[in-house]
Amino acid sequence: LFFLPSLIIFDYFSFISREVHGSIGITFLALTIVFIIVAAWKVSHLFQQRSLKESLFSSISGSHEPQFLTDKYKNIVFDNEFSSLCFYKLGSNQKIKPKNLNELESLIDKESRIIFTRILENSIANCADKGEIIFKLEGPDKVSWKLTTEPVKLINNFVLWRIEDITEQRAHEVERVIEQNYLGDLLNQLP
Repeated sequence: LFFLPSLIIFDYFSFISREVHGSIGITFLALTIVFIIVAAWKVSHLFQQRSLKESLFSSISGSHEPQFLTDKYKNIVFDNEFSSLCFYKLGSNQKIKPKNLNELESLIDKESRIIFTRILENSIANCADKGEIIFKLEGPDKVSWKLTTEPVKLINNFVLWRIEDITEQRAHEVERVIEQNYLGDLLNQLP
């Protein structure tokens, strides 16, 4: 299959002249060898990339940490069951599983959008980043995540996102502040 184009051209030039045929034949033979080497390298590179992706997908699915993988177009290419559980917490009556980071961004609180935009821009530029974001949901509850991004070095244009659900931690901090304020008010009222 690789020899077919060069053989056709080689046969064509064999009719032109026997004298020219030798130098052109050597040239086309050299070009054919270069073509075969480049094609073999591209095919092996393609198989290597596929193998790396499969290994990465296996690693993410086996992790107990919520993780998902995005491409350069902000599409969520792969996620594990723990990140799916985090996504489901964002839906009130319906389960949400975003296909793109734009869908996720629409759920983020106004103040957290600045942080999310920075993280997103850094991920597109293949730079690691992290930050805390809060989601605006129906009702009084707020969901808080600590997002960490890391570009995948061996596979171009892929970014690994890690989620740490810090909702309960933030709720405890709010309760502690309320208790401290209450105790402070009581102490201020003592004679």
